Amino acid sequence: APENAFGAVFLLGVLVVSAGWGFGLALATSLASTLAYVWFHLMEGSDSLAPAALLFLTVALLSNVLVGQARLRALEADQRRREADQAAAAVSALAEQQAALRRVATMVARGAAPDEIYPVAVAELARSLRAEHVTLLRFHDGEVEVLAAADDQNQLRLEIGERVTLSGDGVSVQILATRKPARVDDYRRAVGPAAAR
Repeated sequence: APENAFGAVFLLGVLVVSAGWGFGLALATSLASTLAYVWFHLMEGSDSLAPAALLFLTVALLSNVLVGQARLRALEADQRRREADQAAAAVSALAEQQAALRRVATMVARGAAPDEIYPVAVAELARSLRAEHVTLLRFHDGEVEVLAAADDQNQLRLEIGERVTLSGDGVSVQILATRKPARVDDYRRAVGPAAAR
């Protein structure tokens, strides 16, 4: 109503508080707004605070529910976007792996010699795994022969055809002993020539 135009200002304040800080603070603001509104604008003509309080509390509750739903939908949309990004990254990684496999398979199909295929296969594996070092070894009696190596910045200084004696507790020693995949997380305590390398 024209004579109660200031009520819209109070209602707007209730909406802002409810949207930004939750229902508890919106409820307190609604009560304070009701008292202020009645004190300044309705005191002389109103005998009850109930209509104004009911209006403000209803607006606070509805706005809080609607904003809560909007936040929930925004969080769900963000989660779906992250899942889509992860799926796209997985598809991209799979396509990259397939391309690497195709490059190696093309060399094999052309009849390339193993010493030509090994370095390419190891380089593709290093790229696919994003590994600093990938080494292809052939196990002999008590030692390994380096067939190919992808060594970031040539830190290991491996030579093709080089042989390293297997002793101690490095990963190559574990693979030879168990004939299964092995893992060493920290070589600082490992012993033996291969581990030292």
